[in-house]
Formats: sequence, C-alpha cells, structure tokens
Amino acid sequence: MRLYTLLPKPYSYIGVFCIVLSVVRCVASVYLSVQAIIAPSLKNTEIQYKWLISTLLAGGAAVDVIISASMLYYLSRTRGKVLQRSNGYWTI
Repeated sequence: MRLYTLLPKPYSYIGVFCIVLSVVRCVASVYLSVQAIIAPSLKNTEIQYKWLISTLLAGGAAVDVIISASMLYYLSRTRGKVLQRSNGYWTI
C-alpha cells in the first residue's frame, strides 16, 4: 500500500502488483498448510509440493526486492528535490 500511495501514477501499479502477488502467496500458503495437515506423511507432502514451496519462497523474495528497489528509486528521486529546497534556506 505504501508503494501505491507514494509513487507517482505510472509507478504506483508496482504496489498493486505486489499486493496481488502477496495475496496469491497467502492463498497458496494456506493451501499448502491444509495439504500438509491432511497428508499421512510430511515427507510425502514435501516431495509432492516441492515446486510450490520453492515458488512461495521465491515469490516472497521477489516481492521484497521489488519493494526495496521501488522505495530506493523513489527516495533517490525525491532526495534531489529536497536538497534543492534546503539550499535556499541554509546559506553558508
């Protein structure tokens, strides 16, 4: 939500993408948890859903990297504007 509210309009859709990806991860995690609970053996669940476990971990890392990169981009762009405004107030 922070990305959606802070970033300008073309870039704010990155926040929507991250929200959708996080909701999909949550639903997949609940599904995997239910499958692990009803499975006779945890090892069978691990073998059968190894692709889903890997996808969930990679999706979490991807969302974190996207959010971090977007915030760094936004902060680096606004930093120059803030420094320009403050130069007028602090004359040495």
